Amino acid sequence: STRKLYEKKLADAMAKKPKPSPDKTYYREEQEEITYVTYRPPVQHENFGDV
Repeated sequence: STRKLYEKKLADAMAKKPKPSPDKTYYREEQEEITYVTYRPPVQHENFGDV
């Protein structure tokens, strides 16, 4: 569910890629991805411990 929303957001950002400052958009997207990846591990770890 969260992955789908994240993918949709990424696709939307890619489609609306502004030409004036592509560097800024790319940096922001990368930072968001890092946050997403950082927030994922804890959930997976909890799931692993529950099993």
